[in-house]
Amino acid sequence: NGLRMGSVCLRAKSPIWQRPNRPHGAGASLVPRPSVRARRSQSTTPNLSPAQFSRIVRSAFCTVPQTVQSGCAGLCLTPMTCPLCATASAPLTQTSVPGGPADASADICATCAEQTASATPDPAHFRALASTMWSEDPAIQVLAARTLAKIPEPWARDLAEQLYLDDETRAWAENVPQPSAHRDSNGVPLASGDTVVLIKDLTVKGAGFTAKRGTAVQRISLVADNPAHIEGRVEGQRIVILTEFVKKR
Repeated sequence: NGLRMGSVCLRAKSPIWQRPNRPHGAGASLVPRPSVRARRSQSTTPNLSPAQFSRIVRSAFCTVPQTVQSGCAGLCLTPMTCPLCATASAPLTQTSVPGGPADASADICATCAEQTASATPDPAHFRALASTMWSEDPAIQVLAARTLAKIPEPWARDLAEQLYLDDETRAWAENVPQPSAHRDSNGVPLASGDTVVLIKDLTVKGAGFTAKRGTAVQRISLVADNPAHIEGRVEGQRIVILTEFVKKR
């Protein structure tokens, strides 16, 4: 009859058939397999435009505040958790971690950024260090070690003794920059390697150009004998800038 045992089709130009999952023999039957078009027409998946799909994803998964969504095109699939204090759904800010590799930084919440810069951090805010200090990010390890050293609590001392750091990371953690006399226009301390933004147009004498307001100057250097002066590169030239005309970013 042209049908081979175990085959799923008849002779040429015949329709495609599929044998049900049942033993061969009496009672076995052949049933037609629906065409591709028929299977597509039976699909229950709705046809969505890209905009509709994006709205569904945002409403179903994105729990990050609207102010943060703008930085990721509104398509955040998981809430952000601060890697230092473990606060969930917290907007993170890039914070410099000086004393180690150039431009080293960590993305932490605003509260952690303020508390780690304080001489007396709030112990209650950093109870999560018991778990976060084991982060694989060296910058987070350094911030954890420095914060534990400033908390005068028994649990903080115990954690500081338990924390293992490799030699390079420990040297970084112990290399705490001394307070600088250099301050920006808002009174915020400046350190070597910081990024500042010009708050007004500055005419650069002898260079023949004007440094425009809003220009970012990266990896500044401090003039050791003058706290009112910093050095930075603008338009490819290294210039001296008055600290009263910059703000730290």
